[in-house]
Amino acid sequence: MSSSSRTVWAAALAALLVAVVPVAHNPAWAEDAAPPSGMEADDQQGPLGDLGEYGRLAEESLDAVGADDFATARAKVDTLQAKWRAAAAELKRRSPEDWKAANAAVEGAVRELHAKAPDKDRSLDALNTLLSTFNDIQGISD
Repeated sequence: MSSSSRTVWAAALAALLVAVVPVAHNPAWAEDAAPPSGMEADDQQGPLGDLGEYGRLAEESLDAVGADDFATARAKVDTLQAKWRAAAAELKRRSPEDWKAANAAVEGAVRELHAKAPDKDRSLDALNTLLSTFNDIQGISD
């Protein structure tokens, strides 16, 4: 098999993997999301309050990584990190343990996307972990 054939096969395999990688998209992160049937809007808020804005930014970053647009992914995760840091004192006050878990996931995503040579799979994993952490804190199943 020639080098160019291997490259084509590798690209095809990578595209297939991206198509089947489970993504923790959560309808609760949508701008106009209504709470699930039987839930009040306040029920969606866990001990840290409404994490919807952070979740939307994480999903936008995840989508950008999926499209190999690391510049956009970094910009979205940087915005998320800046907003997260600005709210840190209040979030820590509400629930130090939940904040610590979520903060570790935020920092993990930032670290992966700002790596010298960002790896798509590791970046997707970090962002999925972040979204799952937010879901867990808010009591939302993936």
